[in-house]
Amino acid sequence: MAQATSDENSLLWTIGWSKANGGIILLAFIIGTSMGMAVDTPTLGAIIGFVGGAIVLNRAAEHINKTHAQYLESFIEQSRAEFAQSLPENQTVYAMCYGGRAPPRLVRQFIDPAKEYNLVLVTLTDEKLTLIRGRSYSLKEKVRQSDGRQLEFELDSITRIESYSEDGQTVLKLSLENGDVERLRGEPTISEVSELESDLKSRLKK
Repeated sequence: MAQATSDENSLLWTIGWSKANGGIILLAFIIGTSMGMAVDTPTLGAIIGFVGGAIVLNRAAEHINKTHAQYLESFIEQSRAEFAQSLPENQTVYAMCYGGRAPPRLVRQFIDPAKEYNLVLVTLTDEKLTLIRGRSYSLKEKVRQSDGRQLEFELDSITRIESYSEDGQTVLKLSLENGDVERLRGEPTISEVSELESDLKSRLKK
């Protein structure tokens, strides 16, 4: 799914997502100390090694922050296109995507994207709402992890629509006449929650 670009650096990408981030700094520290001892300046060598390791981790985090969007967007658009193939021509598919598992602990405060993402796809007609939920993507590995499952609801079974923000995500809460509740969520910059809400409300008024 992921396509290589001129901005891609596999080594920095791997380092940034690695659980062994601390080991990289430790290794650089040891190498620096050893080189410093060879010229009778172990303290200076240790400092240079530590700083060098930290710089590498910072470069790796910056690389992920700069390049991750292209892979996530490719996953969303490919998933949207696949769903659209099973629908009548020109029927809109809304996408809602949000982060799941966090980056490695040591660089978590420097890496913007999540390690994994979840995607919900929704389409509407005047009679029903069809969605695919549970589709997930490993940003670290750049691969889809699961396809999710398809659900359908009659529009006249929706008794209430609410939207609110929660943990940096926009949530669309649908209350159904059987007492069930569907919560569709997404991060505002990579989701179409407000567009779906507007379309849904306009159809329910008909």
